[in-house]
Amino acid sequence: MNVQKHLFALGLAAVMASPAMAADDIMPPVADSPFSITGNAALTTEYFFRGVSQSNDSPAVSAGLNANYKFSDMITATAGVWSSSIDNGTGNGNVEVDYILGVAFVPSALPDLTLNAGSTWYTYPGSNNGTNNANANEPDFWEASVGAAYNWGLFSTAVMYAYSPDFNLNSGTGKYINGKVVVPVPFVDLSAAIGKQYVEKNATWGNKDIVDYKFAAAAKVYGLDLELAYIDTNTDRAFPSGVTQASDGTFVFTVTKNF
Repeated sequence: MNVQKHLFALGLAAVMASPAMAADDIMPPVADSPFSITGNAALTTEYFFRGVSQSNDSPAVSAGLNANYKFSDMITATAGVWSSSIDNGTGNGNVEVDYILGVAFVPSALPDLTLNAGSTWYTYPGSNNGTNNANANEPDFWEASVGAAYNWGLFSTAVMYAYSPDFNLNSGTGKYINGKVVVPVPFVDLSAAIGKQYVEKNATWGNKDIVDYKFAAAAKVYGLDLELAYIDTNTDRAFPSGVTQASDGTFVFTVTKNF
């Protein structure tokens, strides 16, 4: 699960022009072509989604590919797929595959503002739940999101809101809000973010509503994006059904190659 790697990151990257968030086309450049393909591959010491570990205190590898179409200087649409190894001890299989659709809008009168909207379908092939077990809860879910980002000059801010009509593990409606600030300093981008996941059926989901925090420093070195982050939540236990899952304060180091 990684909305922050999708539309939230898309909006903030569009206004920051930061080396740590830049992505180059992997297709040969075509003059005036509105179409481009971008992608990424990453290795992280632990994969977190909204403050909760998805890799059970172990490293994870991920990769994504996006097809982008620029309708005008104001509107860009994206369709993509992102996947990561997982090991969260909940029977959700060993891999997560997300399918993403999104659109970003930059008003001509406010070029430092980016508005975005989109949807993500989170899937877990090989899961022991859901379709493989009629008595278990379904881990796959769909989520829609909207967001906005603004470059204030000395720093940038972004906010996002996501809604799922049937959240993870059939836990009813799910809502997530997140705010982020990024301050570029020489050679490094410093950031802080806070979010909260609201779930309709907490007992089914296996936990209370979770508040997550992230403080990070990011830099580009020899074409690689490096990030050291501290991630924490307001709970020392995570879902589901009594399974203990890392949600305590943890340092995470991630190496990403955007292309």
